[in-house]
Amino acid sequence: MLTNDKNIDLYRQKLVKSFRRKNQLILLILLLLAIFSYGFFLYTIRTTDTDGFMINQSSKQGFLSQSISFLSLQFISSNRPTNREQTRQKLVSTINEMKLNHEFLESDKSAILAFYHSKKIDSIYYKSPIFLNKKVHRFIEEAYLLSEANNNEINYSNIHLKYITDSSENLLRDLKLITNQYQIENQDEINSLYYNRTSFLLFSLLIYIGIGVFYFRPMTKQINANLLDLSKKEKEIQNINDKQISTIINAQEKERQKVAGDLHDGLIQTLTTIAHKTKTEIEKYKHNQQTEKTLNEIKILIDEVIIETRNIAYRIIPPLLNEFGLVPALKNLCEQIKTSFKINVILQEYELNVRLDKELELTLYRIAQEALNNAVKYSKATEVLIQLIHHTNSIVLIIEDKGNGFDISDEAKWSGIGLMNIQERVRAFQGNVSINSSKDLGTEIMVEIPLN
Repeated sequence: MLTNDKNIDLYRQKLVKSFRRKNQLILLILLLLAIFSYGFFLYTIRTTDTDGFMINQSSKQGFLSQSISFLSLQFISSNRPTNREQTRQKLVSTINEMKLNHEFLESDKSAILAFYHSKKIDSIYYKSPIFLNKKVHRFIEEAYLLSEANNNEINYSNIHLKYITDSSENLLRDLKLITNQYQIENQDEINSLYYNRTSFLLFSLLIYIGIGVFYFRPMTKQINANLLDLSKKEKEIQNINDKQISTIINAQEKERQKVAGDLHDGLIQTLTTIAHKTKTEIEKYKHNQQTEKTLNEIKILIDEVIIETRNIAYRIIPPLLNEFGLVPALKNLCEQIKTSFKINVILQEYELNVRLDKELELTLYRIAQEALNNAVKYSKATEVLIQLIHHTNSIVLIIEDKGNGFDISDEAKWSGIGLMNIQERVRAFQGNVSINSSKDLGTEIMVEIPLN
């Protein structure tokens, strides 16, 4: 029996281990998918943010070029040296800002932006017909030269001023071209983000559907098959265990019958013979009062032993059970307990007008006997109520005592007071047993056994 239970446990552990490995693999795939999606969207959003930043910077170039043109004219037209010097400083500051800003846009070598550099923008900066990079550098260089002009060169005929004013409009147009290119690329990134998000959602949905169809659905079927197989194996082992229990119980009952037979046919007959001979000897010694008295005392003791031995034999195999059924046998058992231990035992039976299967009657009798023995030995009960209820499809036996009770969580108690024996007997008939007890509140044992 232990080997069978061990095999079931090993089989169950093998199933759990197999499912755990498969689930871990699926969870790993889902985790990698989540990490990939997070990185993908982070990259796309970052690219879109970068394009927006570049649009602002290129738009700023157009604004700075117009500021340089305006400050250049203001620098030439200033009549007061103080105002001219202030304008010069503003012009130089604006030129420096435009130069730094252009170098940033031109190189795009920062760690944030280098990965997103556009070939189209490169062609606008460095290839015909625009050569924006060259134009911007020339414009900045001419502006620097104008800002360094001395008093004799500060006039409207200054060649540097002339270049700035003549090229300003074309430069602004070309700067707008680069701004527009950034806007186009930014819009493409936004459209790509929506497209990629939709594509990724569809891809993820297909992944989940695939996992459901090709993993969870077969796994569910496999789990159901394994559970059915496990349930079948457990039932087979339970049947084996029940047969073993029945075999043990039957062996016990046969041994009890043998012991009861030996007591009745052997010991009681021997004692009866001794009692008869003692009675005969008493007749011989009537003239000797002392001897007669002694022999009478011996005979009384022998009669008491005969009665007690007969009671033991009846308790082992009650003849009333075989001859008249369960209820008369239980009534006789209750009377014996009342007489021997001064305990008030009440038997109530409902709707039990027919004989039950002999083995079932014997099982119910043994359960009641075990419970009454517990009430006498351990519970110290003063009153016990036994109810026997016959339903259409089951028989219910309830034994309730008003005694000390015990802690049902203490498993060591179960074997000591015979409750394991009760459970095994009930299990052999595929029945149910519930045991409720608590200290100082007594114990209730309820047994329900189906009737086939």
